[in-house]
Amino acid sequence: MFYSRWVSLVGLLVCMGLLGFAAYLQVHLGLLPCPLCVLQRILIALLGFVFLVGCLYTPNERFGKRMHSGFIVFFSLLGVFAATRHVWLTFQPPGSVPICSPTLEYMLQNLPLNQTIALLFKGSGDCAKVTYRLLDLNIPEWTLIFFIVVLFFGVIRFAIAKSETGL
Repeated sequence: MFYSRWVSLVGLLVCMGLLGFAAYLQVHLGLLPCPLCVLQRILIALLGFVFLVGCLYTPNERFGKRMHSGFIVFFSLLGVFAATRHVWLTFQPPGSVPICSPTLEYMLQNLPLNQTIALLFKGSGDCAKVTYRLLDLNIPEWTLIFFIVVLFFGVIRFAIAKSETGL
């Protein structure tokens, strides 16, 4: 069954692995995250939480299945938007990238939340720097692939939940 706890466990483990790898890059290689990286990490953590809920509680009714799938689709869609913006910034010529923004901590302490979120999605010069590659793809490209796969997974789960209920 596509709604088994094992499927959610795999999703949770993948999210934990990605966050662990990001922590490794930050601590051991000294790669500090840019604002868009932080936003993508938050979205991966939120997806991990949704998968954790799926591990602990497998919804049996149509509303629960659709709600769980809806959260997967929602957070992964936000991730696709953020990662797409990040990938786009990495392909811009050096002079056309927005200037570097203040740190996330500074923005959260001194700016309203809506302005902080807008600045996070906008990105900055920090977000355009490519400092690490794995199999010839940079971190934002790998993150975009992850969010697209999870979005596809969430849409399929939603469609299955919808067809199981006959709606």
